[in-house]
Amino acid sequence: MLARRYAGDVLGEARAYADHAGRASLEADDVHLAIRAKSAFSPGPPRREVIFDLARSRNTIPLHKAAAPPGWIPLPSLEDTIVSPNYLVVRPVMLSVDQVEETEDDDEGSDPNSNTEQEHNGSTSNKQTQINAMAAAAVRQRR
Repeated sequence: MLARRYAGDVLGEARAYADHAGRASLEADDVHLAIRAKSAFSPGPPRREVIFDLARSRNTIPLHKAAAPPGWIPLPSLEDTIVSPNYLVVRPVMLSVDQVEETEDDDEGSDPNSNTEQEHNGSTSNKQTQINAMAAAAVRQRR
């Protein structure tokens, strides 16, 4: 992935040099100039020894033994894979029309610029109020 990105950056620079020169195709000089410019402003890819050292240190950590039934391929647990979810999905709360109208009445009398202690604490009721306000705005937009 690193090599692909590096090659893409170099070829993009070379393309810009060819366009500046008024040519439709790339030449070897464009690529050489792009490589020199890229190496002047960036350290370049890590040395091979550095990558081997990183791989060796990472490979010293043993994988968990996965228990699989006979004939099955043992797979690591989801916590040990890249595809494990690292987020939480919050489903929107659907309000009835009466609840939305109550929320609209509550919002009309409040000062939107007031900073209360409850807002700073991030309490659950404040979050629910924000969700209700967003739902009320969505209902108003539908009308």
